[in-house]
Amino acid sequence: MVIALSPGRVAEGRSVRWLPWVAAAGALAFGQLVWSSTEGFPASWDIGVSEPVNRFQSWVARNRTTNFFIADVLRPIGQAVQWGYNALLDVLLSMPWFWLPLAVFVVIIRSGRWISATGAAAGLFYTEVAGLREPTMQTVALSLLCVLLCIAIGGPIGIWAGLRPGSDRYLRPAVDILQSLPTTLYLAPAVLFFTIGQTPAAIATVAFAVGPLIRIAALGIR
Repeated sequence: MVIALSPGRVAEGRSVRWLPWVAAAGALAFGQLVWSSTEGFPASWDIGVSEPVNRFQSWVARNRTTNFFIADVLRPIGQAVQWGYNALLDVLLSMPWFWLPLAVFVVIIRSGRWISATGAAAGLFYTEVAGLREPTMQTVALSLLCVLLCIAIGGPIGIWAGLRPGSDRYLRPAVDILQSLPTTLYLAPAVLFFTIGQTPAAIATVAFAVGPLIRIAALGIR
């Protein structure tokens, strides 16, 4: 005899199975609060996880100009990204003030969405009225740079993956990891190696956004 379980009963069974673990976690948290008198994490539990990270950060700062990998590999990459950003920003700032609202309006109006096109154009027009032209162009330049880098990196990889179906076995886990990790996890090491600026922002954005492009390109080829 086969007994069919409803989805509600299955969900209830799963919740009951997790209940002891939730209760144990709650008891541990409560015991910790009582034991430490809510003063914070016990000092005796500190195993010095931050010390290796701090030492590595200090090492990078000391060897930023002498280490081969940092000075001769990462620095040219950072300089190329910064050069591309500056070039795009110069082009955007040299164009008439009304080009961006007009271009956005024309692109959106082709789909027949008058309200969306008017609202987007009005928002960009407001940035001009409010004196925010340069910050707006900086954002647009950084966004365009990230798009171009994603196409340059993800396009060939996606085409290669589409032409070689066996590569998906190795490529899919890497892409899944890139998409599942938060962008701040890419931003922290990027700032460590490239210092604060547009370069680490672009690298972190590309690392997170290149995965979908690879998937779409490979799927389109197949």
